[in-house]
Amino acid sequence: MNHFDSQAAAWDTPFRVDRAQRFAQFIRDALPIAEDEAILEIGCATGQVGRALLPIHGQLLGLDTSAAMVQQMRESCARDSRISCRCHDLCAGPIQSPYSLAVACMVFHHVPDLGPLLRHLWSSLRPSAHLAIIDLEEEDGSFHPAESPVPHNGFTQASLERLLMNNGFTALGWATIEAAEKPSVEPDGPPRLYPRFLLTAQRSA
Repeated sequence: MNHFDSQAAAWDTPFRVDRAQRFAQFIRDALPIAEDEAILEIGCATGQVGRALLPIHGQLLGLDTSAAMVQQMRESCARDSRISCRCHDLCAGPIQSPYSLAVACMVFHHVPDLGPLLRHLWSSLRPSAHLAIIDLEEEDGSFHPAESPVPHNGFTQASLERLLMNNGFTALGWATIEAAEKPSVEPDGPPRLYPRFLLTAQRSA
């Protein structure tokens, strides 16, 4: 079972819905969103960020490797013809219909090898399409519990921009947008803060 399958039914907590709204606003403030934008949300979970971004005449395709997350999204969006979702690993291959905007929020640090994902994403986007990535800045590995390690303990701007450049994207901007908060490991200590960034990029022609 996918790690996120067991969490799907209870995923849409008020905390996560509010976070998705914030992420969408950060992206909206950084990139133009056309009224007919075709949005591809990578690692969509229940599609909250993409749905918050979706304009009235736009389209949204959510991709996730968790079948249970995709089913949750499918059920919650069944009456909206603008929205579809699919259980698909972009690391394994592209999708056929090109999109004009891709978003990936708190996803990249879960992907062991980002090269294949970015190459297949390039093939899934229209020329000059935009990409918005929200994730953790480089941290000491304490954001996730020791029993649930992830492939990347956040990212530096230089390393991620270099990876994008090597796979057909041009970085447009990087900004620290907010900080995730975790309880202190010390009694009565201050909370631990983990900065999140928004990186915007554009697919080459």
